[in-house]
Amino acid sequence: MKHIKYKVYEREPDKALIVSYSDLESHTSYKIGKRKFVGKKAKIEAIFRLTGIRLSNEYTTEQVNQYLSENLFGTSAWYQYRRIYNEVVNEKVVSQEEYIFKYNLLCELSDEGLNLPPDDAKIIYFVSTWLSGESVAYYQGINNPFISIKKDE
Repeated sequence: MKHIKYKVYEREPDKALIVSYSDLESHTSYKIGKRKFVGKKAKIEAIFRLTGIRLSNEYTTEQVNQYLSENLFGTSAWYQYRRIYNEVVNEKVVSQEEYIFKYNLLCELSDEGLNLPPDDAKIIYFVSTWLSGESVAYYQGINNPFISIKKDE
């Protein structure tokens, strides 16, 4: 048997609990880049930048695609639309996430879990599902190796 200590952090601003084997400095902000426009919203934004026409966000993907096929596809503006669309989907918005230490989890693993490093994504997944109140017996080729998981506050 093997014993491992994981740390649980609360991510601000969404209050999600994050499990980590290594230390994340409490009250430290991490900048992350997320895509500003995805899917139909990216198409709507590219259409707006090209034509000045703002389609409603209420449009379905099919309606946006229909607009594109009826008004831009096959025209000289199609190349410009594709160029603008590629710019739009690559735009990122930088946001900050703050991780606040909450408590430690003391975990006891069976012999099956000994061959995986403690920071392996599969092992972290089992801990995260336990933390969310679920129990997973099998994940990506391995049985749940945990015998016990306890909070150590």
